[in-house]
Amino acid sequence: MAMTSAIQFSALNHLQLEPQSSSELSALIPSMTSKPSRLSLSRFLGRTPSRAGNESTPPSTAQSQRTSSRGGKEDAILGTTETILKLLQDVAKLVDKVPYIEGIAGILGSMIEIRQEMKDSEKYAQQVLDDVLNSSKNILSHITRISESPHKDFLMPVESDLKEYKDFLDGLAQDLKDYQSRRWLQKLTDRKSDKLKEWERKIDRFQGTFVSARTVNIEMGIANLLSNGIPSTTSVLSVWPRIPKPAVMFGREKEMELLLSHIETQEPLRIAILGTGGMGKTTLALHFLRKEKVSNQYPKQLFISCEGKASLDQLLLDIATAIRIRPEQLQEKEHIQDAVLEELRKHAVIICVDNMETLWELSEIQGQLEQFLNYLSDIPGLGLLITLRGIQRPNGVTWSRPLLGPLPALEMEESLQTFQNIVQQPATDAAQKLIREVGGIPLAVTLIAYLIRDDIESSESLWSRWEHEKNLALDTPGNRSRLSSLDISIKLSFNSPRMTPEAKSLLYLLSYLPDGFSNSVEMLKKANDYIPQFREALKALRTVALAHIEETLTPSRIQILSPIKHFCLQLKDLDSYLEPIIAFYRELIQRYPSPPKDTQAYSIIIQEFYNISCILHTDIDKGQYAIASIQAVLTWTDWSIFLGRPSDALIKKAIRHCEDIDLQGSCYTVLGELFIYRNQMVEAEEVLQKASALHKEADNILEQAHDLGILGDQVYINRGQLKKAEEVLQKALELNNQAQNAAGQAHSLGRLGSLYIRSDQLEEAEIALGEALELHKQIQDVLGQSADLDRLGELYMRKNQLEEAEKAFGEALKLNKEAQDVQGQTFALERQGRLYMQKDQLAEAEKAFGEALELHKQNQNVQGQAASLQNLGDLYMQRDQLEEAEKAFGEALELHKQNQHVQGQAADLYKFGCLYMQKNCLEEAEKSFQEALVLDKQIQSVQGQTADLYKFGCLYMQKNCLEEAEKSDC
Repeated sequence: MAMTSAIQFSALNHLQLEPQSSSELSALIPSMTSKPSRLSLSRFLGRTPSRAGNESTPPSTAQSQRTSSRGGKEDAILGTTETILKLLQDVAKLVDKVPYIEGIAGILGSMIEIRQEMKDSEKYAQQVLDDVLNSSKNILSHITRISESPHKDFLMPVESDLKEYKDFLDGLAQDLKDYQSRRWLQKLTDRKSDKLKEWERKIDRFQGTFVSARTVNIEMGIANLLSNGIPSTTSVLSVWPRIPKPAVMFGREKEMELLLSHIETQEPLRIAILGTGGMGKTTLALHFLRKEKVSNQYPKQLFISCEGKASLDQLLLDIATAIRIRPEQLQEKEHIQDAVLEELRKHAVIICVDNMETLWELSEIQGQLEQFLNYLSDIPGLGLLITLRGIQRPNGVTWSRPLLGPLPALEMEESLQTFQNIVQQPATDAAQKLIREVGGIPLAVTLIAYLIRDDIESSESLWSRWEHEKNLALDTPGNRSRLSSLDISIKLSFNSPRMTPEAKSLLYLLSYLPDGFSNSVEMLKKANDYIPQFREALKALRTVALAHIEETLTPSRIQILSPIKHFCLQLKDLDSYLEPIIAFYRELIQRYPSPPKDTQAYSIIIQEFYNISCILHTDIDKGQYAIASIQAVLTWTDWSIFLGRPSDALIKKAIRHCEDIDLQGSCYTVLGELFIYRNQMVEAEEVLQKASALHKEADNILEQAHDLGILGDQVYINRGQLKKAEEVLQKALELNNQAQNAAGQAHSLGRLGSLYIRSDQLEEAEIALGEALELHKQIQDVLGQSADLDRLGELYMRKNQLEEAEKAFGEALKLNKEAQDVQGQTFALERQGRLYMQKDQLAEAEKAFGEALELHKQNQNVQGQAASLQNLGDLYMQRDQLEEAEKAFGEALELHKQNQHVQGQAADLYKFGCLYMQKNCLEEAEKSFQEALVLDKQIQSVQGQTADLYKFGCLYMQKNCLEEAEKSDC
């Protein structure tokens, strides 16, 4: 007790306090640190990274904020001083056992006094001294791990280390006293004097030689003493470091089940947890280590992080320290690795090596590391677990099977559970949008949750920032690291030694593709012609897990997560790499014009549709006029109409950038067709007239005739303006005759034939369609002949010549099959089905409609599917199968809504009205006709409005409302 009081007095004397009894001193030591101090403890801890990093747990936001505030610095120095003084109480018990400890304690007390007297203007000197105090705290912690020691003589192996430590402190303390004696003005004007620089060099040497190695010697020496006489219950040195507490985890049930299944086998555990940065590899590993099954099989557990290490020796030293290898064991072996392996063989241990890519990616030591893993895996009783960015496992180990695949992103529900567990309240709409945007990356979800939990930002303001800043919006304030910044986490993988320039280029290109890239053999082969070393670059991207193959899609696709995409889009220095992918997609869309002639064209374009859109937007936005770009936009817009996804953004951009009058006219033509699809007939008429005028100015008679044909056939006929339609179509025919264009003449005659059928001029229709068919035969246009036969079949049905109609439809179907024209086949089948219904051959009709529906589904033609369903609904009504009819009309209506096809929706509602009348549900029928009439008025469909009003009359007649019926007929 006397010696304890002496050591406490030695420290307190330097703080100019009166000596007191040991009990009073014990009470006094913590209280005297209430004096304000000025440095952040979090900075100390930041300089000494934890070896048990948790990939999914960033530093507390609140802590990071305190780091930057003055109050935080004062609290931190207070904490450091308290810790050192508390440690001095403990080491006081060892004065007669541990050499030089009394002198060390006295010097530290003097340093604490000097530190507390420093002014704010002496920040550099403060920092230098803080580093010393922090290192001293760590050394004292090692020494105070025992409560009893053997005789001082047994500490001879570390006595020289302790003497060196005391001498270092003694010399630095003298320098500090000299510094303190200087005038304040001199200190202010010479903030980083040669003396201060000398301190800095001394501390660097001290930390580089003493703290990193000799502190371990002290601890090992004490551990050796304990193992030779002191019971293990009196020390914690025989206990290995505890496994860190993991962050909360949701959504890894399948992965955990697979990991635990290996515990139940007789084979040694050899597992690699792989995946991209921020996926929670460390978190999964820590949760696994804490499972009861694991601790039962492996009573000893070791968690070692490779973060911050640059050599295998550093990793081995960490392991040696953790498993308490004594100094003489290291001296007996030529290599530290041999001592580590020998000690591990003595235990039933599982070792987890975290963030292994830090060392494994260093080519100069990759072989050494794999050899070390091989030695570890050769220990029968040892379980080996590693976490590593990427999808490639190190060689040298026979990994447990079945292999654990790279960790996937979380499902939305799992992301929401993670968020709610942290924030302790459900996610708002804005938070849900954020969580959806980050693509299920656990790190991103937790960063969002921390920012909202700590009231850094509301979910609404964070969402607003995300829309402009993307990944940067999620950075945690304060010290940025891979655990507090999504971009830094991604950047670690992006700058991996495994990434080649070609891989970075490919990743940048993928960031422009919303649907990823097809992994089919054909597409990869085509891409390789445009993008250098495509396959090798893709292999590198997959190796570091920046890209993955989505196997659930057919064909599978190469994809990247949304935050990786946003990271890449910031890299404007890679814009020059866009040209190959732009050229690739231009050529692709031009190779397959719309409508497609076969299913192959359809299957390729439907998979790349939105990718082509994004690339063409990027191409046009460059502002450099290129005919190839405009032509690609024209073809893509044709496809958008065919697929029922009409978009005018690209074609309008093309019009603004187009400098060629003729090509600009073609842009207006396609825009007119798009407006027709949307039933925007006023806009369609305007742009088609403009297209015709531009083509006339460019002396392009054929395109002028084409514009007039569309205007008459699809605008005026649809509006019921049949005379105006005839005038325009006759003008188109004259232009084609003038140009001696047989194909154009045939097309114009076919359109006139349809008009004559519509206006009940059946003889004129038959003449026009017969001439069209002959012209198409002369020029061997198979698809043109098929279209003419379809129209003739419709004419024969109107004339009730059903045998001739059936023959015409059969020939049309045969020609379409020969030409492998899927769209033509569906038209012919649907015409056949209508014919069979008229002949009351309902089984044959159902078969024809069913075949047409299947072809539309194969081509993913939503509009065509809806038409076939309407036909089937009509058939079921004729059979009085009203439930089946209602179901078919309902599916058709949903498809038309999905495609925003107003005319189709109006037709479906009209059919619903007819169905309800047949079911005698007159209220529902009236409601359906009313909704159909509203839509037909919206699209200015005279024919549709006429049919709706007629049905209203029939409805009111059925309700015996003669007055309303008479009004509707008017």
